[in-house]
Amino acid sequence: MNDMERNAWHGAGSSLKFEPSDFDVIDLVLGLIPELRICATALKRARAAQLAYPVNSVQELFGLLENRRFSGGGHEFGTKDMKTFLSPHFFPIGNEGELVSRIYIALMRCKLEENSRTQSSIDALKNQQGFAGRLS
Repeated sequence: MNDMERNAWHGAGSSLKFEPSDFDVIDLVLGLIPELRICATALKRARAAQLAYPVNSVQELFGLLENRRFSGGGHEFGTKDMKTFLSPHFFPIGNEGELVSRIYIALMRCKLEENSRTQSSIDALKNQQGFAGRLS
């Protein structure tokens, strides 16, 4: 990815620059949003594997998982989950910026679905017990 493409992916934050000596700052900030740390890990693995772009299907990303599973940052998923949350319309992925953004969107979809499942379970439990309002 060239500097012009990289700046485009930074959007409004493109004027905020960091140097390698700022690693501890970036590392600390990434801790606020675990999904961004997962995205960084995925990109690190993609670079180590010399992932070729464009990536045309989710199957091409399976190699980024160790033992076909990932666990960390409050998420655990495997190849089946990747097929579910990395929609076919996400492909092709043309560069590292698109890879990171698609993974982030997939993680947010996963988190939203889990929250919906949890809320549905709480609502079902309240209905079974005849409680109105909040379950304590």
